[in-house]
Amino acid sequence: MVVFVGTEISENDVFAKILDSGQKIKSVELLLRNLEDYLHQTNNFKLGDMIGVKPSTDGFELIKLDKSDRGKNKLPQ
Repeated sequence: MVVFVGTEISENDVFAKILDSGQKIKSVELLLRNLEDYLHQTNNFKLGDMIGVKPSTDGFELIKLDKSDRGKNKLPQ
């Protein structure tokens, strides 16, 4: 989930939150690279856009979901 916080954040900010949560990290370098890519890709979207994640040759790609796609990829509760 992406939430607008009104300030710019970096991959290091998100990384620190992940560390604080106690999550195990297999590769710090890979995680930081993925976070940087994720945050960079979010700049292509507007507030209110519903986005999904699609595998790509570079790892993943964020894509804008059509209104008809909303709700199809929800996580189990």
